[in-house]
Amino acid sequence: MLGYTQEELETYFSDHIKETSEEMGISEEELLKGLKEYYNGFSFDGEHYVYNPFSILKFFEEKEFKNYWFESGSPSFLYEYIKNRKITYEDLVKETVSAMDFSTREIEDANANIFFTQAGYLTFKGIKKLGLKKKYILDYPNIEVKSSFSRLILEANYGLKGLDEAENIIYEKIYDNDIEGLIEEMKKVISAIPYNLHEKEERYYHSLIFAILAIAGLNVRAEEMTNLGRSDVVLEFNERVYIIEAKLDKSAEEAINQIKEKKYYEKYRGKEIYLIGININSEKRNIEDYIIEKATSLREGF
Repeated sequence: MLGYTQEELETYFSDHIKETSEEMGISEEELLKGLKEYYNGFSFDGEHYVYNPFSILKFFEEKEFKNYWFESGSPSFLYEYIKNRKITYEDLVKETVSAMDFSTREIEDANANIFFTQAGYLTFKGIKKLGLKKKYILDYPNIEVKSSFSRLILEANYGLKGLDEAENIIYEKIYDNDIEGLIEEMKKVISAIPYNLHEKEERYYHSLIFAILAIAGLNVRAEEMTNLGRSDVVLEFNERVYIIEAKLDKSAEEAINQIKEKKYYEKYRGKEIYLIGININSEKRNIEDYIIEKATSLREGF
């Protein structure tokens, strides 16, 4: 009724998995990983997860990773809701919620994170137990929803249109590990934002960088927690990890030093890690300078 479990997917779609992996020229393991990242992640309790059945069926029909479910309906009400309330990623996932939050308000009057969870665009991604009580962690269920939702945020809050080219370029730059090219493309996107929509807040640019990367269907996360703090943006691609720290009207060196001092990289030991410190000039309303360093065993103390 509510989605396919991992076991159901692998059992009942085994022939399709085999045929599709051969047609796409990838292993069955790679295909299953892609399906999980794109279409899994919906949960009703923060512990068990299911695949979106509509997207799975459309994927095996077209044999291409696309945002089938999200784009199957009109996003006009989402656009207006986001625009009128200036919704950002932090508004949706920063705070934990309780079961009571879902039962004490009319859906129209609920906080944005409750509204979008009820609508299916956010889901339970974990449980935080506080004694006898439970708090639920909310987030996008998967890449399909995250990338499409981020595009809506860029359109509604930042006045950006025609993002198809940027989406393709961003993905290509990450695929080629061209970090400088990636940042230059990000600067190009930011420069297209009308000046009156810019805000002189670091949080504004953190959300903007996250959304720009997310539209490309990349595994990107904001406010990634470690034992010493929160990194602004973390992007994982294959066995590479990019840790991004952005500062407003401060040096790129200060930004990258924070990554090192807080050791945001430690949880990714064993992977190829890149540290990216960014300085954003509030007067120029764009990235002014940046530093890129590849973490090594000697330099970063692995």
